[in-house]
This record gives sequence, C-alpha cells and structure tokens, in this order.
Amino acid sequence: DGIERYRTRCFEIVTQFLAIFRGSFAPSTSSSNNQDHSFSLLSMWTARRVQTFLTSLNSNMISHVHDTATLRDALDASSFFASSMGRVGADFQSLLAPIFEPLLTKMIVGYWSDGLNGMSETLKACRDAGIAGPLFGTETSSSKESSDGIYVDDVDVQSSRTPHPPRSLLALP
Repeated sequence: DGIERYRTRCFEIVTQFLAIFRGSFAPSTSSSNNQDHSFSLLSMWTARRVQTFLTSLNSNMISHVHDTATLRDALDASSFFASSMGRVGADFQSLLAPIFEPLLTKMIVGYWSDGLNGMSETLKACRDAGIAGPLFGTETSSSKESSDGIYVDDVDVQSSRTPHPPRSLLALP
C-alpha cells in the first residue's frame, strides 16, 4: 500500500532526526539558536511532506476510488498516517475530511438515486400491469367533520395502505 510506505518513510525520517539532533545540543545560548533552526527545518520539511501527501491523495482519490470499500481503506490508512505523525507533533487528521467527505457524499447520493430510480420503475411497471391495487387502495377509515369544518379520522380504523399483520405473528410463544 502506497500510503503505508509513505507514512513509514516520513515517520522514520522525523523520528531519526529527533533522535539524532534533539540530544546533541548543549543547553547554552548559542546552541539554542542552532536547535531552533534545525527544528524549524524539520517542521518545514514535515509540513511539505504532509502537503505533498494530501495533494497526491486528493488527485488519486478522484481518479482511482470508485467504491466505498476502497474509500474506507484509504481513509483508514490516511488516518493512521495522520495520527502517527501526531506523535511527533504533525497531526493532520482535520485536513482529511475535505478530501473524503465530497467523495463519500457523491457515492451515497449515487446509490440513493439508483435505488430511487429502480423503485420508481418497479412501481410504474406494477401500476401498468394492474397489480398496484394494494399500493394505491382506497381509504377505509371513516372521517367525521367536526364543528370547525375539519375532518377527524377515527383512531381505531386502519388504512388500506397498512394491512393488518397475520394473527400468527401476534401470538406470543
């Protein structure tokens, strides 16, 4: 997996840099400037690596990810990379959401649209075949007009859209 290789390489470089240079400076005033400079170089390098990763991730996600399983795997690997870098002060988990959310939304809307179109076609076919009677039945509840001119349904009468359950399902074992 490319994300895991990149994570391992970046994390190893940062941890080795910290192991070598963190303890090598004596606590004098002249070396604190060198230490600040070396840590700013590490910070800039790390920020550049993270930005490069996010840019390539965004472009690769758009072109290569077409299902939710692949999207989940990429999110898991990217989240692990971000949290690993958090151990050395470079957590970027909050930058992952703008990359993954639009793709997930697009996939979900596509699935719902496909399902809605399929259901619409099925209902149309049933209606055309004449078997849509239970779907579009007449009301069986009695309505009474109150003194305000508003129709009020009786509570204990059920609509034809929701059939009564079989009595065998209502019996307790």
